[in-house]
Amino acid sequence: MLTNQSIGYMDAPIPKGLDLKEEINRMRREKNAVILAHYYQTGDIQDIADFVGDSLALAQQAA
Repeated sequence: MLTNQSIGYMDAPIPKGLDLKEEINRMRREKNAVILAHYYQTGDIQDIADFVGDSLALAQQAA
């Protein structure tokens, strides 16, 4: 199992040659998903997000 509840993220190596942003975008399209990122997230996370904002703005986007 890749999920590690105690650390809150997947503790798994990224396969060599995998473009992580490309894979995230592929899965986003495949699952018709929307990615929300809080302002507190790093720039890398904000770059792939569909919406970036504070808690209220993200809740409004999600509704």
